[in-house]
Amino acid sequence: MVQAFSSARNNDAVHQRLTWFLDEQVRQLAHLVERHQSEGKIYPS
Repeated sequence: MVQAFSSARNNDAVHQRLTWFLDEQVRQLAHLVERHQSEGKIYPS
């Protein structure tokens, strides 16, 4: 993981791909949280 972030700092193509990947992971997680909240399975604190 450290190597991926180090490579992203020095390589624009790696940076763009890593940014896309992390953004996609955030979108998926947000979708799951929203769905579970709407189903009453989790509650915001």
